[in-house]
Amino acid sequence: MTNPLVETVEYELKQLGMSNAKLLRESYNAQSFGNAEAVYKLGNLQLRFIRDRGQDTVDIGSSIIPEHFYTFDDVALWMEWLSFDELLRFDKPINFDEPPPGPIFSLSEALGYIKRDLAKLDRAFSADEIMSTNAKLKDIERQRIKDGV
Repeated sequence: MTNPLVETVEYELKQLGMSNAKLLRESYNAQSFGNAEAVYKLGNLQLRFIRDRGQDTVDIGSSIIPEHFYTFDDVALWMEWLSFDELLRFDKPINFDEPPPGPIFSLSEALGYIKRDLAKLDRAFSADEIMSTNAKLKDIERQRIKDGV
């Protein structure tokens, strides 16, 4: 059975000229709300796309530490694609009578930011810089949690 998340991601990658990303693994379960995962390698980066009950997320990691990923929000804060104030505006309780507000970034926006700063990200997630990058992203994660986001 074809994984619709892979189809969506590969379409967006192709549109942005990033079709050199290599699919490492993928899973799809049509009976479980269509939940899916797709992990791609792009230079020193690994991009993990998850569809959980219809909500899509992107995580970013290093191919040096293949099973460790950072949330896109934390990377966006670190790269200054987003401010803490902007993130706080999206942190609202879900009203079950209304659909959730949706992701801060669409898939194409998220991939657009990644493409724009791909050289910087590739360097930051390389073997030479991953420990420093990890420390910076952990600091951002602690700050985000402290602020209740």
